[in-house]
Amino acid sequence: MKKKIWLLVGLVILLLAIVWGVVWGPQTFSFYWYEYLNRKHLAEFEALEEAYRMDTNGGETPEETLDLFVEALEAGDAGLAASYFVPEKRGEMEKQFKAGFESGGVELLLGEVKKEEEKHVLGYDIEGNSVRFEFSDGDSVGLTIDLIKNPNSQKWLIESL
Repeated sequence: MKKKIWLLVGLVILLLAIVWGVVWGPQTFSFYWYEYLNRKHLAEFEALEEAYRMDTNGGETPEETLDLFVEALEAGDAGLAASYFVPEKRGEMEKQFKAGFESGGVELLLGEVKKEEEKHVLGYDIEGNSVRFEFSDGDSVGLTIDLIKNPNSQKWLIESL
C-alpha cells in the first residue's frame, strides 16, 4: 500500500512538472531569448555610437565631403572613398567600389558627379544636419546623394548614394 501511495505521489509530481514546463517553459525561454537580443542590440548600438564619436572623416561642408569623395574615387582608393560614408555603410561601400572599379561603374558615377553645372542642392533640413544633392540631365534625376552631419565631429558624411 505504501508503494502505491509513493508511486501516486511520484506520478502527481511528474505530472505537475510536465504541466509547469509546458506552461512556463516557453515564457522562460522567450524571456531569456529577448534578454539576449536586447543585450546584443545594445552592444551593436554602443559600438556604432563609439564609431561616430571617434570618426574624423568627412569635410567641413557637404561640398567639401563630395570633393574628397570624388578625389578618392579618381585615385582608385575604394577604402578612402568608403571612409566618407557613415560608419555603418563603409564596409559594404568599399566592396561596391572595388567591384565598380573592375566593372566601370565608378567611371559612370564620376561622370554624373562631375556634372557640376547640373548639380542641384535641394536644401538642408530645419536643423541644418542633412542635405541632398541631385545630379540631373535635363528633366530626369540621374543621381541623388544624401549627406548628414556627424554630431560629434561636425564633419559631413555621405548617408546614401
